[in-house]
Amino acid sequence: MFALACAVWPELDRLATALSDPALYLGLLLAAGYLGWTAWAEIWKAHRRRKTAGQRGQVRR
Repeated sequence: MFALACAVWPELDRLATALSDPALYLGLLLAAGYLGWTAWAEIWKAHRRRKTAGQRGQVRR
């Protein structure tokens, strides 16, 4: 267990150092925003696709 902790600790320290960089937070925020926006667009497309032609006002007379 001690050997595992000794092997993992430098990696955790490097990760903590990287997480203190504000540019990383900005990148994560942009990535989360992009994923959220694309997910919302897909949900909206699926919702609009579910409506029938009559509900969209495209009934041919």
